[in-house]
Amino acid sequence: LTDGEGSHPHSRRVTPEELVHIRAQETRAALTELGIAHARVARWGIPDTQVAAHEDQIVTRLLPLVTGADLVVAPWTGDLHGDHEAAGRAALAAARDAAVPCWLYPVWMWHWAQPEDPGVPWHSVSRIELPGRARSRKRAAIARYVSQIRPLGPDPEDSAILPPEEIAHHTREREVVFR
Repeated sequence: LTDGEGSHPHSRRVTPEELVHIRAQETRAALTELGIAHARVARWGIPDTQVAAHEDQIVTRLLPLVTGADLVVAPWTGDLHGDHEAAGRAALAAARDAAVPCWLYPVWMWHWAQPEDPGVPWHSVSRIELPGRARSRKRAAIARYVSQIRPLGPDPEDSAILPPEEIAHHTREREVVFR
């Protein structure tokens, strides 16, 4: 929905416009690693940090894409990241209107949640074990997002967005989803 152009607002090395271009290239490279290089990517240009203001529009645009699907997968609505939460709410609404199941995955939850945290719906968690080939492809795809996992430069405002401990949660042998 967004291109993450607001991730480094004080960078003197990369402009927000350059980040949009970089993220598009990284997405294409990640899809290639996953074996789906020719997948259609819909870039909607929603401004970074403003997904909630566009939720109704997103639901309307998602509905034809999810109608007839077997499953919708989206960020968890309790992730404590405004754009992720709004994207999850929009996906849930579109999936509900299309009568399609929707699973939600945590991204930032791994930063703040503790086992048995009352803010996490542990009762609805499902673990999906990933075969070795899927794990390898996923690790390779994540590595393509250089603008998020490595510093853009030596200055503090260019530091990596995703610390190694965050990436470790996304390269495990399993996925965690809320159903």
